Amino acid sequence: ILGACVLKLPQFFKEGISGETMLPYIMGAVTAAVVGFLAIKLLQYIAKNRSFGVFSFYCIFIGITAIIVDVLT
Repeated sequence: ILGACVLKLPQFFKEGISGETMLPYIMGAVTAAVVGFLAIKLLQYIAKNRSFGVFSFYCIFIGITAIIVDVLT
């Protein structure tokens, strides 16, 4: 997210920033920050209190799903 913002900064300064343009970027950044924070907290909880067995099945499921979607599209 930060990299995309850095890459878009010159365009913002060149074209100007309007309220319509800025709101989606702000909402996206705030949402990404909140979800990222919650994901880190969840991972810390799992690492401290549980095993990664359930998480490994989740990763395998997501990986297989991503491969199937990629092959079908």
